[in-house]
Amino acid sequence: MNRKPVYQPTTFARRLQEFLCDFSPHTVGASLNTLASYCCAFRKYLFYRETVNGILPDVLDLQHFTVESVEAFLNWIEEDCGCKTVTRNQRLAAIHSFCKYLVRKEPLHISQCQQILAIPVKKHLTKTVVDYLTVEETAALLSSIDTSTSLGRRDAVLLSVMYDIGARVQEIADLTVGDVKLSTKDTSLVYLTGKWQKTRSVPLSTPSFELLSQYFREQAFGGTASEKSPNVFTNRNGGKLTRHGISFILKRHVEIAARQCVSLKVKTVSPHVLRHSKAMHLLQSGIDLIKIRDFLGHESVTTTEIYARTHDTDLRAALENSVGTNVVTIGSWHKSLGIMERLSSFARRA
Repeated sequence: MNRKPVYQPTTFARRLQEFLCDFSPHTVGASLNTLASYCCAFRKYLFYRETVNGILPDVLDLQHFTVESVEAFLNWIEEDCGCKTVTRNQRLAAIHSFCKYLVRKEPLHISQCQQILAIPVKKHLTKTVVDYLTVEETAALLSSIDTSTSLGRRDAVLLSVMYDIGARVQEIADLTVGDVKLSTKDTSLVYLTGKWQKTRSVPLSTPSFELLSQYFREQAFGGTASEKSPNVFTNRNGGKLTRHGISFILKRHVEIAARQCVSLKVKTVSPHVLRHSKAMHLLQSGIDLIKIRDFLGHESVTTTEIYARTHDTDLRAALENSVGTNVVTIGSWHKSLGIMERLSSFARRA
């Protein structure tokens, strides 16, 4: 009787699983989105090695993980898959991170890893301006939401607060009741946990304070954080809103607002565009770049300077066309009551 051979993971598979499941999230604090990106990169690499080189994922080991194979993989991503340079660089960043981990765990492969680490990031044209909504477009969006239903009121608070505090979409999705400190309109704060699990506090404006206070009363949220604090924004089934769910909500309301504000019809509006819009409106109102950097949670003011470049470009156009600016008023509402499989499953959890 022939017995089915017992599967033994390769050293490559073991180290990759350790890197994704233990080192990255617990040692360097990588976010779930970063881990999902890493998983995607290695799924692509393993798929390439199987389809092009004929090496099955469960057989591939460290001796197959060479600089030549990585360079060929990166070329395949761009030339055969039609991916942009930024995607190529993201895949390389994941591989570089894994190689830095391997250097510590597999010293016999240091030279091999160093060769891969020497593969340079490919330069690409940097976008010199950002997409954002004007104050009129932002006001049109926020004021167009129908607040006669509980889901409409949720959407009004979600989009208004996300814009007002300049939150990243994942930050607003992860926001819990315990992260919101509603004391008085002058002292209320929201604690946002961003990239690499770094937390920053953002003051709430008076309109946002009033919106969240009304929303908390309707949702019967307590004033203090519990052991397992509930998410502020949930879907119709009571589950946590995802990034895709928030993007869908925003897209739907942009389409509605575009019926009255025609300029929205030609714009692609994502949650990050709301963040860009808040930063641009702060800059246009005279707020210093350093304060905007801290408000957005940027590591360096160099990242924030893109708003100044956008402002200079738009100011030149505005002067030529004599276009004025207004102040955004946030809308309000009234209460009316194998390795491939492991990578895939890990990415789904992330």
